[in-house]
Amino acid sequence: METHHLVLGALLAVFQPPPTPDLELLLVDEEVFRGRVIRILSGDTVEVSRAEGSVRVRLRGVGGLPEEHPRHAAAVALLSRLLLEAVVEVRAVPDPASSEPDHLVATVLVAGASASQELLASGLAVYCPPPGGDQALEAAQVSARDQGRGIWSRGSKAPPLADGSDPCKA
Repeated sequence: METHHLVLGALLAVFQPPPTPDLELLLVDEEVFRGRVIRILSGDTVEVSRAEGSVRVRLRGVGGLPEEHPRHAAAVALLSRLLLEAVVEVRAVPDPASSEPDHLVATVLVAGASASQELLASGLAVYCPPPGGDQALEAAQVSARDQGRGIWSRGSKAPPLADGSDPCKA
């Protein structure tokens, strides 16, 4: 019986694809995984490569600025500096209100820092309260507004969006 197990183990080892330790694309569980950011799609959405293929991830708790907003490019540039080609931890959360079924809504962490929090603290996104809220994200936006960073640079208490749209409903 032990010989049978050794032969079976050797066969399995031969037919398994080689690991990719440099990418660290390891599935942690159903809702938390590691992957590499391969594309910045907008000011609040990235594409992450993982073991099962790539997936679009919308950052939890933020609404990105529309493409025509003068600070949109700065938001994309910040996400590029923080995330592009970085190995990240993605903590997906159920979002029944999402209008994008092909996207995950998730907290994205790079080196332990939240990408959503970085965007909000820079004034390059709008806080969109997730179910149950998020004090750290809200505080990041309050700080940006109080310090006049990004979209809050003119002392506005509401995000200046030319078309009056609500980035939390996008």
